[in-house]
Amino acid sequence: MADQVLTAGAGAGWTDLLAGVAVLNAPFCLRTFHGLLATVVITVSCTAGVPDLREAPVVLVLQGILSAGMFILMRRAADSAPTPSPRP
Repeated sequence: MADQVLTAGAGAGWTDLLAGVAVLNAPFCLRTFHGLLATVVITVSCTAGVPDLREAPVVLVLQGILSAGMFILMRRAADSAPTPSPRP
């Protein structure tokens, strides 16, 4: 019975949703390296006790990598934007 519950709810429980949001927001709240490190820690801790869970860790890691890449692109775009000239 416990195995059926684990396989039926894998990737759709409230902990998976919370982990997904945390991984997605980690690069925005922390530095990029620390955000990726938090992604790995959250992914490992979320999947440590669940046997045969193959898709959820991959999705969490991809979310972390994509959000870190998006944050890097936004930071570079903001750095390269021209500064407005002061009004007289």
